[in-house]
Amino acid sequence: MKYITLIIGLLVMGCLTPEEKVSGAYELKNADDTETLAVFLENGVHFEYKKKGSPNKWEIKDKEIHAVNEEGETVVFRINPDGSLSSIASIDKDGKRNDLEKEDQDTLKKIK
Repeated sequence: MKYITLIIGLLVMGCLTPEEKVSGAYELKNADDTETLAVFLENGVHFEYKKKGSPNKWEIKDKEIHAVNEEGETVVFRINPDGSLSSIASIDKDGKRNDLEKEDQDTLKKIK
């Protein structure tokens, strides 16, 4: 019975769109504390918990998540095999991409 449930779960996960797989709430854990940072909705809208303001847009481009922040810059995330997101770059308002060094990358764990 466990195997049937597992197979059904895997089949359902395989049928999800990339947007459905990414949508959810994410948190960042560091040495000091844990905080919920962002919620990505299937409709391409995301909210940042720390900032008050209007919702922003996100989309999947070349297997990366591009999320516009309050300042109009884009944060680029890699989708990891475990479903977490790692910030890997930023794109300024002029379209210039700045890749982050490995030690400067943050990983957001999906919590919902």
